[in-house]
Amino acid sequence: MKKTIVLLAVLLLATPAATDAPRVNIDVGMTVAQLVKTVYDDAVGTDYVLEPEVLEDKRRIGVRMFDFRKKDSLPTLLNSLGYRLERRGGVDYVSLIKKADDYDFFVYRPKHKSAAELKTALSGLFGATVGGDGDRLIFKTSVVEIEKIKSLLKRFDVRPREVVVRGKIFEVTTQKTDASSLSIVADVFKKAGLAVSNGAKLVNYLSFKDKRVNAYWSALNSDDRFKLLSEPSLRIKSNATASLTVGNDVPTLGSVTYQDGQPVQSVTYRSSGIIFEITPEVLDGVINLSVRQELSNFAETTSGVNNSPTLVKREIKTNISATNAELIVLGGLIENKDTASSAGLSFLPAFMSAKSNSNDKTEIVLSLYIELLPD
Repeated sequence: MKKTIVLLAVLLLATPAATDAPRVNIDVGMTVAQLVKTVYDDAVGTDYVLEPEVLEDKRRIGVRMFDFRKKDSLPTLLNSLGYRLERRGGVDYVSLIKKADDYDFFVYRPKHKSAAELKTALSGLFGATVGGDGDRLIFKTSVVEIEKIKSLLKRFDVRPREVVVRGKIFEVTTQKTDASSLSIVADVFKKAGLAVSNGAKLVNYLSFKDKRVNAYWSALNSDDRFKLLSEPSLRIKSNATASLTVGNDVPTLGSVTYQDGQPVQSVTYRSSGIIFEITPEVLDGVINLSVRQELSNFAETTSGVNNSPTLVKREIKTNISATNAELIVLGGLIENKDTASSAGLSFLPAFMSAKSNSNDKTEIVLSLYIELLPD
């Protein structure tokens, strides 16, 4: 049975002056929150701010009061209900009277998200003091807020979504006058009888919504112009970065420092080869991908510092959106090679040698198949 608080307060005698003053009717079914709003809206008429504790107060109360504009009538009523009234800048602020020891501690061990991530997310949402170490969080706040924090943590500290990204990295060799690699890819798929009508063709991007991903890759493998360089396959959490490197760490000369007057040469190891990085962001209905692909090698050149080899690389960075079970094909890393050669006997005059020129073009094509893992 719900408890009812009944306050009968007659602050002014029933004189003619009193009957003209604003009054609040008796309503035993009124909650404390409804009462405070009614008093301000119908009787006091000043601007006010009510803290959440006031609005959430569901206690039942019956009141009969005259002239809430009298100096002590409203503060006395609010104080009896456990609230205090402060007037600042012409505005009434009604808040809960908190005792000095009206707090408790709550220790929480994260389940799926890190303690630092949870602390950042909860910062500013509650009036709690948050501490702890790398494995646990300690909350110091009121008992009411602790229950709210527990409820929020159950919904927020959940297992992150994950995706599986399977990739194929091809090098395409063509003539300078040939079409782009993406046009060649589309032609190869079409000749293999694979659907291309649902592909979204952009400047350096093709997408296909088809689960027969192996058929698409087999079509590229069967074409002599396509050379398979790498086959990365990664399982990644949402908003985490995964990387794959196939290559070598090459020592390069760095700066020279002096210790006790003697020069000391530093050596730095730099990675080269095939470097693949991807960061997925799983949203409701779409997967955003931040992709970085690098193909590099070191070569001896005259531009190197301290006789160090020069890093020659081709790199692509892009941000794309995909859906579950979608095949993405990226292109654009192009390198042109002009080669001149001659064939003939060395003792014969040069005009009797056969000369030829080749204008080759190589391009890196990155294909990705994205699958969203079930919760």
